[in-house]
Amino acid sequence: MANHLSKTLGPLFRRAVVRIFVDSIVIHRWWICHRLPERSFFVAGRQFHVCARCTGMIAGLGLGLFLIPIRSAILPVAAISVAAVALDGMTQMFGWRTSNNVLRFGTGFAAAAAVIPALLALWNI
Repeated sequence: MANHLSKTLGPLFRRAVVRIFVDSIVIHRWWICHRLPERSFFVAGRQFHVCARCTGMIAGLGLGLFLIPIRSAILPVAAISVAAVALDGMTQMFGWRTSNNVLRFGTGFAAAAAVIPALLALWNI
């Protein structure tokens, strides 16, 4: 079942979300994603161009830029976040459990937010 965000978002935020995740041809062409309706968010009756996990990753990348100053502290968070994405995806893929879009979004967001600062810390940049 797809999540419908249109009732929970404020009008200004809803417009920004639609512009970025529904109307943006850039994300549709640039970001490779399965785009399954049951694993995607909907807003105003329109499906996002990417699934819930990829939506979280795209949103998380923006936050990751602000976390660069504390990059050395992010390493454990990045390891746990990436492991959570892998665990969520693999247990779902093997049919051991059913994930949901909120969990997919959250794991994708956390991993993407932590990965850039963590890589910079590992590379001593």
